[in-house]
Amino acid sequence: MSYPMHPKAQEIERRLMAMQMCKEIIADLRCEWRVIERQRRRLGLKLIWATEAERFAIADKRGVDRRLVA
Repeated sequence: MSYPMHPKAQEIERRLMAMQMCKEIIADLRCEWRVIERQRRRLGLKLIWATEAERFAIADKRGVDRRLVA
């Protein structure tokens, strides 16, 4: 049995792909960590600790402006 998608799932997905921090997503969308975690798993993204150079490389691969990567 599949469950209906969370009402904010599309926005969470967009923000995850833009490499926005989970804390910011929670604060802006007022959703729980579990909702973000489910979307992250559904997209196949892994939560990793990355150096600044690695974050820049990931941002370049995704087409995200480097100024948006903290």
